[in-house]
Amino acid sequence: MEKQRTLSKQTRLVFNVLIVGTLISTTLFQIINLAYSTQANTLELLQKNTIVANNTFEAWIDVQKAIVATMAEELEINKGYTNLTSLE
Repeated sequence: MEKQRTLSKQTRLVFNVLIVGTLISTTLFQIINLAYSTQANTLELLQKNTIVANNTFEAWIDVQKAIVATMAEELEINKGYTNLTSLE
């Protein structure tokens, strides 16, 4: 009887160690997977935000170029550069 208890205790100990090892390894794999996917999502979001910022800046530059072109046309048509008081 004594040996059966020892054997059952050993079996229970081995089983518990295997379960704990499995839980620890799966938890570590999940944490590593989460870290990699978070980094990938962050890089993708950063790239998209960069594209949006670039497009917004290009649109702003285009508006500024249109304003300058309109002012240049206005000055050329009305010869506004000859009358300095009207430029103020």
